[in-house]
Amino acid sequence: MEEIIIPYIDAESRKQIKLGRPPLTAGELNYILCIVVLSGCLTEADLMQICMSYIGHTKCDYQHMNDVVGALDGAFREIIRRTGRWMFILPDTKRRFQRKVVAPYEDRKIRENGDIEVITNIIRESK
Repeated sequence: MEEIIIPYIDAESRKQIKLGRPPLTAGELNYILCIVVLSGCLTEADLMQICMSYIGHTKCDYQHMNDVVGALDGAFREIIRRTGRWMFILPDTKRRFQRKVVAPYEDRKIRENGDIEVITNIIRESK
């Protein structure tokens, strides 16, 4: 398999990642997702673990969760662009990540800070 080289991942970072260092940036996460999905030997659970390793090495906040969602989407689109192959495991993992990680975080923040007023009004009107 030809190595995919994403421009914003320098050679030293690629080397460290290949030696097992977890992704430290959204770009590195995108790179890892492309590589492992194209290797064809991972499951959705494996991809979730990779995504959670990124969250585990950063602050668990909205920005970093958004990094994961963006990296999953970016890897999906980059693989299509570069190979023409549709790797549906990526959007499936994105939906799972949003359901299992992002949604509970959002619910907690709604309880802490209140909901978006427009959404609260829509919910109230639908009852």
